[in-house]
Amino acid sequence: MSFTELAFFTEGRINRVTFWKSWVVFSLIGWIGVTLVAAPDDGLAVFGWVVLAVLAWPIFAVCAKRCHDLDKSAWWCLLLPLPVLGQLWMLGELGFFHGTSGPNRFGYPMDLPGRRSHPPVTGNPRSRHLPAGYPDLMAMFAKLAKCDGPIARAEIAVVDSFLAENLSLDPPARREAIQQFRAARDSRMSFEGHARRFYKQHAEHQHFLGEIVDLLVTLALADGNLKRREVLFLDLVVAIFGVSSHKYYRCKYGDSGPRVESVSQSEEKEYARILGLAGRVSRDEIRKAYRGLVGQYHPDKVSHLGPRLREVADQEIKKINEAYEYFRKKYDL
Repeated sequence: MSFTELAFFTEGRINRVTFWKSWVVFSLIGWIGVTLVAAPDDGLAVFGWVVLAVLAWPIFAVCAKRCHDLDKSAWWCLLLPLPVLGQLWMLGELGFFHGTSGPNRFGYPMDLPGRRSHPPVTGNPRSRHLPAGYPDLMAMFAKLAKCDGPIARAEIAVVDSFLAENLSLDPPARREAIQQFRAARDSRMSFEGHARRFYKQHAEHQHFLGEIVDLLVTLALADGNLKRREVLFLDLVVAIFGVSSHKYYRCKYGDSGPRVESVSQSEEKEYARILGLAGRVSRDEIRKAYRGLVGQYHPDKVSHLGPRLREVADQEIKKINEAYEYFRKKYDL
């Protein structure tokens, strides 16, 4: 992470070591500012106040990213101005608590291999790191493989083959990547969020994005025919990437190959029940119901509950997202 990203942007996550290093630097700059404010020269005093004012945003940005590492909203940084309590919280929780293991709704840990930029090419020399954006791809693999039930060995084999043949990762790096794949199954970030972030990294490589769609289709077919939930995910990634996949459309609509059965009336009623809807519904009703439920089960709203209840809430939000995705496709929301 560059200095500019660290000090001036709130997106992303940082670990405890980076937080403490930043705090040491900010403390030194703050001490200089306080010293200048106390100087008898009015010009130096004004400059000291400017230094202290400019320092406020980098402190907030660093604390926000550290909150993200703990899977907390940056709004928690509003505690900072509170006397004693704010400083104790900052030095205590932000300085000593472990961050979320693996991805969370704010992204990946900053020390995850492969955060630096690498071109999306194949046939690289044996490497121990995932190229930029590929952790999001691993998360997409995991969520697609999991969406129709337990992940099968055949699906893991497809991912491992991609890591070995396309990325040319050595066995230790592949094992680490597969561990990320397993951890990403429970990421709170949605499949759509990972897909959009991966697209931003590789938007200029349309042919490459088409290959990724074909790879996702291969993964979906690894355990048999395309399932309806897999189709929802694949339709979504095709729309986000803005590419056409003949392999996907041939599997979905062609005369030969797997076909996808339509959603039954009872299943549609179940999706409506999950969103709290009944009878004929409008687009606005669907959106309103979805926003209300997401707000109710948002991690910030259940963070004070025990681990078991948070797990239940996490499962519930997944059902809500799946139901909304079905209606989003049906009504072109």
